[in-house]
Amino acid sequence: MAIRGEDLPMDERLVLEVQGKIRAYIALHSAVEPPMQGYLCVFDLDGTLTGSNTTYEFVEFVLRHRMPKRYRVYAVLKPLFSIVGLLQGVAGLRANLNRWVMLRFIRGMLKEELYRLGKIYSWQVLRDANTSERRVIVTLMKTFASEHKVLIISKTIDPLTQLGQIFGVDMVTSQLRYINSRVNGLLRDIDKRSVIEEVLQSQRLRSLLIVTDDPEELLDIFPLKVFVVNRCQRKGKLKIARIQIQYKV
Repeated sequence: MAIRGEDLPMDERLVLEVQGKIRAYIALHSAVEPPMQGYLCVFDLDGTLTGSNTTYEFVEFVLRHRMPKRYRVYAVLKPLFSIVGLLQGVAGLRANLNRWVMLRFIRGMLKEELYRLGKIYSWQVLRDANTSERRVIVTLMKTFASEHKVLIISKTIDPLTQLGQIFGVDMVTSQLRYINSRVNGLLRDIDKRSVIEEVLQSQRLRSLLIVTDDPEELLDIFPLKVFVVNRCQRKGKLKIARIQIQYKV
């Protein structure tokens, strides 16, 4: 099934389609599989629940509101990020040079202040999600949070785990390093597959649903996959072009 962009305001259409497939899967497998604690539904953040790269957007938000001198330097360098990203892709480099540069801009900032700004930014993300075509994904997430274990897994940084609290679900992110309560680089960049496997094992859950815009994250362990196809808009924002549902029994 594919839902055209112009049909997206009809949130119930997507929810009912996914609900039907989930109920069919559970009914088919619950009788033959050993009992577990429940089912796991995973949602991506950037490009799925939001139309932006939240790490970059949040760092820019912090610089603009609290570090005007650094923001002016950032504004000069910003046009180069897309070029660096392209060259990095061509060269096949795994390290994200742009991300490293972005995090250098907030080096030395107090953790408490960063989390305070993270909360303000998170409410802004929620508002944008609820007033754009992304609300169809938010509706899907909230619907299944009442029935299953829902987890947002994102490579964004830990001050934005507050997004999960605001959405009402658990969230796992990459972790900044703090020395004397000040930012000092990146401590840990998460591997989504490892996080999922750990959660499934430690909480005795079965994989059920993954919702993402990255085809590489459509892990084969999930019987039901919702793939968000985006198109790029002005200023780097992403707009949903269509949503695809993949289902295997």
